[in-house]
Amino acid sequence: ENDTISQSVTIPTGQTGNKTFEATWTDLPLPSYTASCDLKGGQGTESYTFNKKTDTFAIQNPSKDYYNFTGWSGTDLEGEENTNVQVMKGTRKNLQFEAHYTPINYTITYNGLTTEESAGLTKKYTVETDSISLSTPNNRTSEDEYFDKWTSDDVNVSNPSNISLAGKHDNITITANWKANTHTIGYNLNDGTTAQDNPTEFTKDTDTFTLYEPTKTGYIFKGWSGTDLTGESNKNVQVANGTKKDLNFEAHYTAISYAIDYQNVENSEIAAKELQTSYTIETA
Repeated sequence: ENDTISQSVTIPTGQTGNKTFEATWTDLPLPSYTASCDLKGGQGTESYTFNKKTDTFAIQNPSKDYYNFTGWSGTDLEGEENTNVQVMKGTRKNLQFEAHYTPINYTITYNGLTTEESAGLTKKYTVETDSISLSTPNNRTSEDEYFDKWTSDDVNVSNPSNISLAGKHDNITITANWKANTHTIGYNLNDGTTAQDNPTEFTKDTDTFTLYEPTKTGYIFKGWSGTDLTGESNKNVQVANGTKKDLNFEAHYTAISYAIDYQNVENSEIAAKELQTSYTIETA
């Protein structure tokens, strides 16, 4: 018999007798397939190689700075929220997958504002947020305060209408700063003077103070009249801490009465002649 190995066998014309042929097999290399992963800027494995005999394996989920991975889309998958993707043993085709993410939300905390005052302001942002704008809060009439400025150690708030968040990926705190309204005090001293000047301005936060009483040549200070006072004989007038309005005060005096002493004249003569026995600066 002929032991020659051949991929084809030909029986020549004229041959007789039984013949035996034995098939010999050689394993061919298995086709190789690829699972390609588009990580969309994330970190992870971009490509897997397998064949039909490769055991089932999982596609590892990627990570991406400042984002949460939400799932894969791709070959034989439905939607974009597939987080447990496997390549099954026996798969005989190339696969393609695409990663999907959601940006992480960071909080913006506002100090110095009530819930109502901060209602319309941006409370969250992501790494994809370019900028935010801050509107000026209304003045606090009941608190006698006005809005002064925004401050923050986390972002530049010098231009509240366009606060850049480029490159930011942390929680942020922004503070609203307020100032008390300034109120005035008007004085009519009626030609009197005070040893020290009385304050002409104050705020609700100014400590309680007492008005200096004026003096006037030829007169005794009688008292003040004015805002929230009754009559003209008010002394030791105070402006109390917490006062939230403009004030006006007017000084009042009583002319000092001076005696007139007549020498070498009998009292009876003084009475008979109706001589003046006293005078004031107003009657002299």
